Amino acid sequence: MARKPSTTRDLPSHAVIEWDEQGFPIATDFNDFYFSHRDGLNEARYVYLEQNQLAKRWKVLGEQQTFIVAETGFGTGLNFLACMQLWQQQKKAGSIPADARLHFISIEPSPLQPQDLVCALALWSELSPQSEALTAQYPSAVSRGFHQLNFDDVQLTLVIDDLARGLEQLLCSDHPLFDQPQWRVDAWFLGNLCPTKNPAMWQPALFQHMQKLSDSHTTATTFTASAATKECLSACGFNIERVPGFNSKRDMLRATLEQPFTAPAAHTYSENSRNTKHSVPWYITSHSQPSNRQILVIGGGLAGCHTANALAQRGWQVTLVEQHAGLASEGSGNPQGVLYAKLSAKAETLGDFNGDALQFAQRHYARYWVTDHPNTAIGQRCGVLQLSYNEKVKAQHQKLFESYHAQNPQQCLIQALDAEAATEISGLPQSNGGIFFPNAGWINPKRLCRQLLLHPNITLRSSTQVTSLEHDGKQWCVSIEGQAQKEAHTTVVVCCASHVQRFAQTEHLPIKAIRGQVTYNTATPASLALKTVLCADGYAAPAALADDSSSAPQHCFGASFSLHNPTLDLCPNEQRDNRLRLTEHFPSLAQALAFNLDDDTDSGRVARRCTTPDYLPIVGPAPNYSAYLERFSLLRKNARAAIPHAGPNWPNLYLNVGYGSRGLTYSPLCAAFLAAQIDGSPLPITRDLHTALHPARFLIRGLIRKKL
Repeated sequence: MARKPSTTRDLPSHAVIEWDEQGFPIATDFNDFYFSHRDGLNEARYVYLEQNQLAKRWKVLGEQQTFIVAETGFGTGLNFLACMQLWQQQKKAGSIPADARLHFISIEPSPLQPQDLVCALALWSELSPQSEALTAQYPSAVSRGFHQLNFDDVQLTLVIDDLARGLEQLLCSDHPLFDQPQWRVDAWFLGNLCPTKNPAMWQPALFQHMQKLSDSHTTATTFTASAATKECLSACGFNIERVPGFNSKRDMLRATLEQPFTAPAAHTYSENSRNTKHSVPWYITSHSQPSNRQILVIGGGLAGCHTANALAQRGWQVTLVEQHAGLASEGSGNPQGVLYAKLSAKAETLGDFNGDALQFAQRHYARYWVTDHPNTAIGQRCGVLQLSYNEKVKAQHQKLFESYHAQNPQQCLIQALDAEAATEISGLPQSNGGIFFPNAGWINPKRLCRQLLLHPNITLRSSTQVTSLEHDGKQWCVSIEGQAQKEAHTTVVVCCASHVQRFAQTEHLPIKAIRGQVTYNTATPASLALKTVLCADGYAAPAALADDSSSAPQHCFGASFSLHNPTLDLCPNEQRDNRLRLTEHFPSLAQALAFNLDDDTDSGRVARRCTTPDYLPIVGPAPNYSAYLERFSLLRKNARAAIPHAGPNWPNLYLNVGYGSRGLTYSPLCAAFLAAQIDGSPLPITRDLHTALHPARFLIRGLIRKKL
C-alpha cells in the first residue's frame, strides 16, 4: 500500500564516468573498465550469449513463449544490445517462432546518465540500430525503480536499485511462503565489474535471490572464475563448470541450476493475532493462470483500449465490448486530453507512480505523435507548461526542479522556465514562469482508441452492454442487455470506470464519479500562436480540429470539478467558470480569443471522472469481498497479525479503473502492468507499486481501521 512521504526523493547514485585516451569508459568509483579494451563486444558474445547457448535454446522455443534473461549490472547496455541483435538476427532467419518474445531484465545500482550512455555506445558502430533504439527510449530521468522499454518483440526491464533489493522486488512477496516469482529466469548474465573491485555485486543474498528466481533449466555465466563466486553459486544449488575464458583469459564460469529453491511447507507458519515480522501476503493472487488465451474486456475508453492492445501484443485473442456506439464516449471522450502528471519532490507513492507513468507514457506515445500535421494528428508533442501561478505553486515547482536537477543536471524530463522563456516556448505572453515538460503534449483520445484497436487479435463489439457477471465454478457467464443467452468467457477484465459498481463482484469498490465540463472556443488568428499546452488551475490546449472534422480549429479548455451535480447537461455557470479561469490564469490567450465572460454560445462537453480515495488507480485481480473479510479478520485485532494466506480473488476477473483526470498518463503503464499479471510475464512496476494499486487495498485498510 501507499507509503508515507519522506522529505526528499529516493535518488539513485549515478555512475561517475571517466574516459581514457582511447575513449573507453571507466567506472571511477571502482577503478574498472566496463568492458574489455581488446574486444568488448565479442567478449560479451562469447561469455554471455555463447556460453548460455542462447541461439541453440531459442530454436526450440514454443509458440508464444517468452525467454527471460536477467543480468546483474546493466552498465553501458552492451550485453543487452548484443543479446537483442542476436535475437533479431535469429528471428529474421526464421530460427525462432514468429510470436516468441525476449524479455531482458537488468538490475543496475549506479546507472549511466543518458549523455554518458550515448558516448559509450558510439564505440560500437555494428550495434548502431540497437543503440539508437535504446538511447531513444532510455529514461529522461533515471530514477530508482522499474523502467520497462519496448522494442517490438523484445522488452527490457531496467531495474534501478541495489542488486539484492532489486532482485527482491522481482519476487512476489517477502513472506517466506510466497517469495517466488510469477515467472522464471532462463539465463543469467553475471556482472561486468571485477569481484575484488565491486564486492557488492557478488554478495550471498544476490545468489539466494537468483535461486528463487530460477528453475532447473536455468543457466548462468560470468567472466570471473573466483573462488567466492563458485562458492556462492554452489551453495545456492548451481552446478559449476570452469570453461576457457575469452581471448587470453584462462577461464570463466558456466553454471546450471540443479537444486531449485523449495518453499517451506505451509504448516510451518501458523495463523494468530500475535505480531509477526512477515508482511501479510494479501496482495498475492491465489488462483492459477487462465486455461486459454481468449479474454473479454469490458469498456471502450482509454483503459479498455490500452488493455486490449497490451494483451493482443502478447498473443491474446481479445474481444472488447463497449456499451456505446463509439469508442471513448464517456470520461475518455474530450477532443484534447493532456499528458499531465503531478510529480513530487518527496519520496511518496503517488508521486513515484506519476513519474513512472509519465515516462512510460511518453515512450508509448512516441509512435502516435505527429508534429507536422497537427490538425489531423492523433496528438501533438508540443510540450506541457505548468505555470507557477501563485507563490505556493512556485515554491513547489522550485523544489521539484531542484530534486530532478540534483539527480541529473542534463535530464530532459522537466525544465524550469522564467516568464521570458515561458513566453518564447508557449508563443503567447506569460507573466509567470513554471515547469516545462518538453516531451509531453495533447492527444485526441477517440482517435487514439481507434488506433489501439487496429490489431488482428482484437474484435470490437460496440453497442453491447454487459449487465451482470456470474461464475459457475469454471468460467464466467456474461449477461448482455437484449440477449437472452449468456456468453461464456474464461477471463474478464472490467475497464468501464464507475460502471464497475453495477457488478455484484465489484460494487464494494470505493470510487466516485465526479462531473467535469470542458469548453470549446473557435480559434482566432491571434490564438493560433499558442504552441504548447498551458496548465494552472485548469488547462488550455493549442488549437486543433474537432473530432467531427469541422472546418475551423478550436481550443479546448477547462475543466470544472463538480461533486454534487449528477447531470450530464452543459451548465452555463460552469462554462462561465471555465472562461473566468482562462482569463485569470492565461490572460494572453483569453485576450486573443476575445470572448465575453457571459457569452453562453460556446460549445462544450460534460463527462464523469472515475476517482479513488487515494488518487491511485485500481489495477489487478478483483477481490472476493466476503472472503477477504473472513480470511483477514485478525487484522481488526492487530495490523501485524500472522496471516500466512494469499488473497481470495475472483478467478480470472481483473480490474483497470480509477484514473481520475490522468487517463492519458496512467493508462499505458496500467494496461502493461495488468497484461503482464494476466500473462505471467515480468511486471513493469515494482512490487511496492504493485501492492499500492491492488484492488483489495481498501478492504485491508478497512479491516485495520476497524471500519469493516
